Amino acid sequence: MANLVNSKGVNGMEPSLGKETTDIDIQPAINTVSKLTNNRILPFYEKTKEADFIKAQIPVCYENLTDKKDTVMRRYISDWIKKQVKRVATDTRFEKMAPGTSYYTDEKEYRIIGCLTITWWEKAEEDDWKSKNKD
Repeated sequence: MANLVNSKGVNGMEPSLGKETTDIDIQPAINTVSKLTNNRILPFYEKTKEADFIKAQIPVCYENLTDKKDTVMRRYISDWIKKQVKRVATDTRFEKMAPGTSYYTDEKEYRIIGCLTITWWEKAEEDDWKSKNKD
């Protein structure tokens, strides 16, 4: 059965308080975005971690003429991540690539024009933030 995402998270369950931001598997969200765009956005991603920040880069094959920076698709993935973990912050952007850039899988080469970059990290609790600002 597919994981259905609604206002209560995956399959109607509340977001897991114990789930770490690094434990999020965003493949279901990327598969949905890829299907919605008829594979204009590829169903693959490269995930890296730097300190407390996790970054996923998702290849884009060609431009959406009505939404050149894929704002709607970036917002969908950002909201999806926020539904998986209770205290998480996200940043999204569209990055253009040099002409002729390719993305390789084991089976195929894809010409891409850019990538969606999604970065997320765990939010500090409000008490931590307030105590840091008192100094």
